Amino acid sequence: MEVVLLLFMVGCSVAQSSETLQQDTGTTDSSPIVSYVNENHHNGSYKFSYQTSDSMSVEQEGYVREVSENKTIYAARGSYSYVDPNGKLVTVVWYADETGFHPSGDNIPAEEPGLSLRPGSAGGSVQPLLPEFWRG
Repeated sequence: MEVVLLLFMVGCSVAQSSETLQQDTGTTDSSPIVSYVNENHHNGSYKFSYQTSDSMSVEQEGYVREVSENKTIYAARGSYSYVDPNGKLVTVVWYADETGFHPSGDNIPAEEPGLSLRPGSAGGSVQPLLPEFWRG
């Protein structure tokens, strides 16, 4: 009974948040989802994607990868696209692994010489925030 009550309360909260968002943006229109995929596999890999009727799309896949004998990482890659206010289709392709997050696209400036966006380039050490079972 407690679980049912908790789920009901969470559902009401999400519905209220959605209504507030629609009021704040001044729009109640939404684009229907025309395709949707959500696959989760026992080995830790997954595939997720969706596309809406207004040309917005998201694709992502993740997997566990062994980078050395005693180090396993979780890597992911994907892309997303949307139509900007000027009617131009914007697409970003990205991957994330032990070296960090790497986006690319026409709207993302290229890395300039002497300026590195790589983890640890500022002299510090970046530690991944991964659940314990992904760390190996």
